[in-house]
Amino acid sequence: MHGNDTEYSDMLNILNEKINIFETTASLTYNTDHFNLPANIYRLGTIIYSNTTTNNFGVQTTEQIEAERINKNELLYINLSPLTKPTNTRPIFTSDTTGVNVYGASELITDVSCNYIKKPTTPNWAYQIVFGEPLYDAANSIDFELHPSDETELVTKILESAGLLIKDINFYQVGDKEEMETVQQEKQ
Repeated sequence: MHGNDTEYSDMLNILNEKINIFETTASLTYNTDHFNLPANIYRLGTIIYSNTTTNNFGVQTTEQIEAERINKNELLYINLSPLTKPTNTRPIFTSDTTGVNVYGASELITDVSCNYIKKPTTPNWAYQIVFGEPLYDAANSIDFELHPSDETELVTKILESAGLLIKDINFYQVGDKEEMETVQQEKQ
């Protein structure tokens, strides 16, 4: 779906803005035969190798290089040809459920990081019992991680669910009405 030229109505920009709050970078640690990915990873983005070189005058420079993703079955064929064989200035990587492997002149085991989309933290409404009644505990509660534009929809869905659980038709009707208005606005 292509975006549009309107500054505040481009759906691709809006989606990217909502996702950007979850985008992060992490250094990867090598574990015997692969790099472990972060525990809170949702979607892997870019693998980056920090290539440090020393020139003839002893000056070190570090260049951030994006590794190219390949399929594991392509690795053998890529390594057979001197023209396609990876180098430290043109690294490649493979990934699977255990982690990632990064290859340059040899398999790289240090100076590798990744950009990724993290999973949002699980919200938790903590409370303490005071005089037999639950009292909200802000210190131990975890709020939703979401873009501010999604807050209204979240509250509406929570109210709608609460209305269904307590069987109060008024709560359900308010939530249903809000959802119908949103659908109508999106159609226009």
